[in-house]
Amino acid sequence: MEVINPINYNDIDFDEIIEIELFFEKNKYYQESMIETLLDYFVFFIRYHILADGEDIYSNTFCGYCDLAADLGRELTYRYGFKYFSFNIGDILSVNKVHKAFLVSVPLANGFKIFLIDSTFKQFCKSSDAGFFLESSNHEIYEQLLRNGYFEIGFSLLKIYLDSFKVVYGNNNVEISEEKYWRLIGENSDNTYRPSGIIIESPLELLKRIKQEKLKMGL
Repeated sequence: MEVINPINYNDIDFDEIIEIELFFEKNKYYQESMIETLLDYFVFFIRYHILADGEDIYSNTFCGYCDLAADLGRELTYRYGFKYFSFNIGDILSVNKVHKAFLVSVPLANGFKIFLIDSTFKQFCKSSDAGFFLESSNHEIYEQLLRNGYFEIGFSLLKIYLDSFKVVYGNNNVEISEEKYWRLIGENSDNTYRPSGIIIESPLELLKRIKQEKLKMGL
């Protein structure tokens, strides 16, 4: 499996994020051209804060962090006016807990767009795990999850994503339609939530902290 590096702070235009925040504060919606930039920052914020001191965003597998990532994602949605809905893939497949992901609805001037956020998908990219099967069935979504941590939802893409887990963790002999997956998500919300304890700082405050950390490390 090829190495795909996640978005890092040097891939983020922090000044542009501030402009997007100001636009939303004034208008209460986003322009479509803003979504990718904002969601890249949204996921980077989550990944950065769930790592322990000294852990590297490139080499870390994010294993065991999906609950914290979802909790922090929920808190961050308040800042950006997204609607939030989380679920555990194990509940969708009628098995034990497997992995927690969540959906966000981004408000636009005339409607909204829905994205699946899975900032810790990298932990499933071992041989013969869900990432292995997703890469073979849809490399574009596989790459998008590893680099950006999200993709725009659609029935067919949702099925491809969840089927990759079903092969490993569910009953792969039972076909689940696109529509049924969507219905099962609606019926199996995972409301388990504990405050992350992480301060939702502004983009410029975060950038300042990152630069201070780099100075301490001599970078």
